[in-house]
Amino acid sequence: MKLCFDAYGQVYLEAKEANGEPDYWKSKLAFGVSEAQKQGERKKEKIWEIKPWGQRVKADLARQRIYFPENASSQELCYALRVMIDTIQLLEKRLPFHAAGIGYRNHCALIFADSGQGKSYLAHLLCGSDQHCRIIGDDHIYLLPGRIQGNRMCRLRDEKGITAEYIKNEGVSIAENIVGICFSKAEENAAYEIPHSQWYEWLAHSDALKYAGSPFRMQGREYRAGELFGCDIEELYQSTLKDGAVQKLFLVKGTHDYAADSIRKYMQDTF
Repeated sequence: MKLCFDAYGQVYLEAKEANGEPDYWKSKLAFGVSEAQKQGERKKEKIWEIKPWGQRVKADLARQRIYFPENASSQELCYALRVMIDTIQLLEKRLPFHAAGIGYRNHCALIFADSGQGKSYLAHLLCGSDQHCRIIGDDHIYLLPGRIQGNRMCRLRDEKGITAEYIKNEGVSIAENIVGICFSKAEENAAYEIPHSQWYEWLAHSDALKYAGSPFRMQGREYRAGELFGCDIEELYQSTLKDGAVQKLFLVKGTHDYAADSIRKYMQDTF
């Protein structure tokens, strides 16, 4: 298996492990065919090899290799890869998020929400009522120079949480300006801008840093990305947030309808 980062920071994956469940992997991971791959410019790519070996997860930064247990399940591997991708992106000074990305003309709004708050539902609510809106990704997002990349499939589930169907997201889009929205369901509606000094706290609270920033388990063992890669994840997020890829961050509380109306009005007035 190979995890490839092209000259733009865009990710694509060469993995037979995904062949059995391609839509599931595309709904959980942001990857695709890179610009460099299309143009035959493989020399510009950074390639990490993912190899089954032993009983533990290990990262070899010098050789750009990641080892995982030989008997890991497809879903365990998919989750672990997401942690690895997000950490590598941070090391390259690019921002990965657990978020929904909405393209509006050549601009983007990122929706952050804790699990169960309905960020995917809010994204579909927005895009279903505005012809200029489209979903780039509804779960896994990277901010790249001048563009964003998101998971290419959306997994729709029924009332019991069982997968009902998959629908396509756009996957990649130009992003001249990017704003973020931390959404929380509440009885009272409110919206205001979050001071930059509080960004990390609110993003962490909204589950935006979930994968690289939280421990994960594989084959009964717990791992942390910072320990595997020898880095401080919080420090990487804090320093990369200062680079200005995200221009503003807002808190929106209330119903999904109120949030959709507030975000739509902001985008129409600003973009």
